Amino acid sequence: MYKTEDILQAAQNIRPFLKELAGDEAEKIGQELDALLKQFQSGAKTDTDILRLLTRNEKTSEWTEKFFEGKGYSADGTRMFSPLAGNSVTSVGGIEIYTCPGQRDKCAFSDCECKTRDWARMGGEEVPICRELNTSFKRKS
Repeated sequence: MYKTEDILQAAQNIRPFLKELAGDEAEKIGQELDALLKQFQSGAKTDTDILRLLTRNEKTSEWTEKFFEGKGYSADGTRMFSPLAGNSVTSVGGIEIYTCPGQRDKCAFSDCECKTRDWARMGGEEVPICRELNTSFKRKS
Protein backbone atom coordinates (compact mmCIF):
# COMPACT_ATOMS: atom_id res chain seq x y z
CA MET A 1 0.00 0.00 0.00
CA TYR A 2 1.44 3.32 -0.98
CA LYS A 3 1.50 6.07 1.61
CA THR A 4 -0.71 9.07 0.83
CA GLU A 5 2.22 11.47 1.08
CA ASP A 6 4.17 9.40 -1.47
CA ILE A 7 1.23 9.43 -3.89
CA LEU A 8 0.96 13.22 -3.53
CA GLN A 9 4.70 13.57 -4.09
CA ALA A 10 4.45 11.43 -7.24
CA ALA A 11 1.63 13.66 -8.50
CA GLN A 12 3.77 16.74 -7.99
CA ASN A 13 6.96 15.23 -9.39
CA ILE A 14 5.38 13.93 -12.61
CA ARG A 15 4.11 17.36 -13.64
CA PRO A 16 7.19 18.47 -15.64
CA PHE A 17 7.15 15.18 -17.57
CA LEU A 18 3.45 14.95 -18.47
CA LYS A 19 3.80 16.35 -22.00
CA GLU A 20 6.69 14.02 -22.76
CA LEU A 21 4.99 10.99 -21.21
CA ALA A 22 1.35 11.50 -22.18
CA GLY A 23 1.57 13.59 -25.35
CA ASP A 24 -1.90 14.75 -26.41
CA GLU A 25 -3.40 13.38 -23.18
CA ALA A 26 -1.10 15.52 -21.00
CA GLU A 27 -3.44 18.48 -20.71
CA LYS A 28 -6.43 16.31 -19.81
CA ILE A 29 -4.39 14.36 -17.24
CA GLY A 30 -3.09 17.64 -15.80
CA GLN A 31 -6.61 19.02 -15.44
CA GLU A 32 -7.88 15.84 -13.79
CA LEU A 33 -4.86 15.83 -11.50
CA ASP A 34 -5.52 19.46 -10.51
CA ALA A 35 -9.15 18.64 -9.71
CA LEU A 36 -8.22 15.61 -7.60
CA LEU A 37 -5.53 17.52 -5.72
CA LYS A 38 -8.01 20.33 -5.04
CA GLN A 39 -10.52 17.80 -3.70
CA PHE A 40 -7.79 16.29 -1.53
CA GLN A 41 -6.92 19.71 -0.09
CA SER A 42 -10.62 20.14 0.73
CA GLY A 43 -10.53 16.97 2.81
CA ALA A 44 -11.66 14.34 0.31
CA LYS A 45 -9.74 11.06 0.23
CA THR A 46 -8.62 11.12 -3.40
CA ASP A 47 -5.19 9.47 -3.12
CA THR A 48 -6.43 6.25 -4.73
CA ASP A 49 -8.02 8.23 -7.58
CA ILE A 50 -4.78 10.15 -8.08
CA LEU A 51 -2.85 6.88 -8.27
CA ARG A 52 -5.35 5.46 -10.78
CA LEU A 53 -4.93 8.58 -12.91
CA LEU A 54 -1.14 8.35 -12.81
CA THR A 55 -1.23 4.72 -13.90
CA ARG A 56 -3.97 4.97 -16.55
CA ASN A 57 -1.55 5.88 -19.36
CA GLU A 58 1.17 3.33 -20.17
CA LYS A 59 4.10 5.76 -20.01
CA THR A 60 2.90 7.63 -16.92
CA SER A 61 2.31 4.24 -15.30
CA GLU A 62 5.91 3.21 -16.02
CA TRP A 63 7.17 6.54 -14.63
CA THR A 64 5.03 6.13 -11.50
CA GLU A 65 6.23 2.57 -10.95
CA LYS A 66 9.87 3.72 -11.16
CA PHE A 67 9.12 6.60 -8.78
CA PHE A 68 7.77 4.19 -6.16
CA GLU A 69 10.59 1.70 -6.71
CA GLY A 70 12.93 4.53 -5.77
CA LYS A 71 11.02 4.84 -2.50
CA GLY A 72 11.41 1.14 -1.67
CA TYR A 73 8.05 -0.18 -2.86
CA SER A 74 7.58 -3.33 -4.90
CA ALA A 75 5.69 -3.18 -8.19
CA ASP A 76 2.35 -3.92 -6.50
CA GLY A 77 2.60 -1.02 -4.08
CA THR A 78 3.69 -2.91 -1.00
CA ARG A 79 6.91 -3.14 0.91
CA MET A 80 7.27 -6.85 0.82
CA PHE A 81 9.77 -9.63 1.19
CA SER A 82 9.69 -13.37 0.63
CA PRO A 83 10.97 -15.26 3.64
CA LEU A 84 13.75 -17.78 3.20
CA ALA A 85 13.23 -21.39 4.18
CA GLY A 86 14.15 -22.26 7.76
CA ASN A 87 13.61 -20.51 11.05
CA SER A 88 11.59 -17.35 10.67
CA VAL A 89 12.65 -14.07 12.24
CA THR A 90 9.80 -11.76 13.22
CA SER A 91 11.77 -8.56 13.80
CA VAL A 92 15.05 -7.44 12.29
CA GLY A 93 16.47 -4.01 13.01
CA GLY A 94 13.12 -2.43 13.81
CA ILE A 95 11.28 -4.17 10.97
CA GLU A 96 8.23 -6.10 12.10
CA ILE A 97 6.88 -8.94 9.99
CA TYR A 98 3.15 -9.37 9.44
CA THR A 99 1.10 -11.99 7.66
CA CYS A 100 -2.45 -12.21 6.38
CA PRO A 101 -4.81 -13.71 8.98
CA GLY A 102 -6.73 -15.62 6.31
CA GLN A 103 -6.00 -18.76 4.38
CA ARG A 104 -3.70 -17.69 1.55
CA ASP A 105 -4.72 -20.47 -0.81
CA LYS A 106 -8.42 -19.60 -0.41
CA CYS A 107 -8.19 -15.82 -0.90
CA ALA A 108 -10.87 -14.64 -3.33
CA PHE A 109 -8.56 -12.01 -4.85
CA SER A 110 -6.32 -13.59 -7.47
CA ASP A 111 -3.93 -10.62 -7.43
CA CYS A 112 -3.75 -10.35 -3.63
CA GLU A 113 -0.24 -9.96 -2.26
CA CYS A 114 -1.11 -11.99 0.82
CA LYS A 115 -1.20 -15.20 -1.22
CA THR A 116 2.54 -15.73 -1.30
CA ARG A 117 4.29 -13.20 0.88
CA ASP A 118 4.50 -11.72 4.29
CA TRP A 119 4.69 -7.97 4.78
CA ALA A 120 7.51 -6.09 6.47
CA ARG A 121 6.49 -3.01 8.47
CA MET A 122 9.12 -0.32 8.50
CA GLY A 123 8.94 2.63 10.87
CA GLY A 124 5.46 4.02 11.36
CA GLU A 125 3.84 2.45 8.30
CA GLU A 126 0.25 1.38 8.62
CA VAL A 127 -0.36 -2.35 8.75
CA PRO A 128 -2.13 -3.48 5.55
CA ILE A 129 -5.65 -4.84 5.53
CA CYS A 130 -6.67 -8.14 3.97
CA ARG A 131 -9.16 -7.19 1.27
CA GLU A 132 -11.10 -10.42 1.60
CA LEU A 133 -11.48 -10.43 5.39
CA ASN A 134 -11.39 -6.64 5.83
CA THR A 135 -9.06 -7.05 8.80
CA SER A 136 -5.48 -6.03 9.52
CA PHE A 137 -2.55 -8.34 8.89
CA LYS A 138 -1.31 -9.99 12.11
CA ARG A 139 2.23 -9.77 13.49
CA LYS A 140 4.08 -13.05 13.20
CA SER A 141 5.09 -14.46 16.55
